[in-house]
Amino acid sequence: MTRARIRILLALGGLCGALVAISGAHAADWPQWLGPERNGVSTETGLRRGFPTEGPPRLWKRPLGAGFSGIAVVGSRLFTMTADADHELVVAMDAETGRELWRSPVGDRFGDRMGGDGPRSTPTVDGDRVIALGAEGLLVALELASGRRLWAVDLPRQLSGSAPTWGYSASPLVHRGRVFVDAGGSGARGLAAFDRADGRVLWSAEEDRAGYSSPVLMRPMGIEQIVFFTGRRVVAVSPDAGVAFWQVPWKTAHDVNAATPQLVGEDRLFVSSGYGTGAAMLKVVREGDRLAARQLWKSPSMRNKMTTSVVQGGYIYGFSESTLTCIDANDGEVVWDKDGYGRGTLLLADGRLWALSEECELVVADATPEAYRELGRWRLLGERCWTMPSLSGGRLFARDEQHIASFDLRPATAPAPRVAP
Repeated sequence: MTRARIRILLALGGLCGALVAISGAHAADWPQWLGPERNGVSTETGLRRGFPTEGPPRLWKRPLGAGFSGIAVVGSRLFTMTADADHELVVAMDAETGRELWRSPVGDRFGDRMGGDGPRSTPTVDGDRVIALGAEGLLVALELASGRRLWAVDLPRQLSGSAPTWGYSASPLVHRGRVFVDAGGSGARGLAAFDRADGRVLWSAEEDRAGYSSPVLMRPMGIEQIVFFTGRRVVAVSPDAGVAFWQVPWKTAHDVNAATPQLVGEDRLFVSSGYGTGAAMLKVVREGDRLAARQLWKSPSMRNKMTTSVVQGGYIYGFSESTLTCIDANDGEVVWDKDGYGRGTLLLADGRLWALSEECELVVADATPEAYRELGRWRLLGERCWTMPSLSGGRLFARDEQHIASFDLRPATAPAPRVAP
């Protein structure tokens, strides 16, 4: 895409397109990192309002192995990543029973004495294939039914990519037949798009050090753009050619920009980092024949070190380091906060916050700015729950450093939860 083409798009009001979706996915599926819309929000309603003393009933629990990969759920299958003694692997399991269906290697095992061993990225399910990225930088497409490898791209070798200190962690974004990855390559190969069908490079652009955050799609003024939160900036590029629309420098200690940027309406974007950096609200605006990102506010009050925040009703809920915090999306001011979670993870469903603490306690609280109102707290698993849980069909899927488990959030005497239109 040329600059002239960008001007044409601006004049015409941009590209039109359907809402981002994963082809072939059911309404209650959780087919990628942070769910259907990459925002940590489930549309399921009718979830159970009260639980027994011991918490949500456990449906099954299985050994899994090292790693912090999230869990994609499509139909009756789930997909995640783990590591054995030598390799990282994509694993497919029966979502109803936890029975393993297949496993497929994705490069060598990644080791990290500080953060923990194993893969960090979450597989993306798109139609008949699973797209996954190993911590050492091997990007693969696997046949969904069998795990057979369809193609592979070695980012360090083929794009001169450089893995961030704690390994490649971004989850691939698939949109309109393209796979978007924060490659971290040198010489205008920092960002890249690959053909979903065969893995060939469609474009590479920009000189960016890879961050730990996953790319997202936004459409301000109807113009599609892929937003990357790299090691040192926020940058939006065109999906078809990688031409930059706008960029905002964002320096964080150790280049740890990890939380996924979140849309607030059509043209605003919330970004946040830890290490004392804080958060900002950006608004994409038109300036003559180009786009720019204007900072509406910046605040140290929400510092997302690892976990992505969720947005609802003009408020943002997230972990500011280890404190669960609610801030006003209009100005970044703190509404309430609550300690006691460690480095927790968070999703939003049926009007409630479902937080999994570092110590593997599931905490349910009302998603309201009025006050912090805790509804229940139960220990679900064993050691260090740093992985974002997933919700599909009224079942919560979670993992610690060695196990994966499924928990029933459905009413005891009611059918499976509805999915809001």
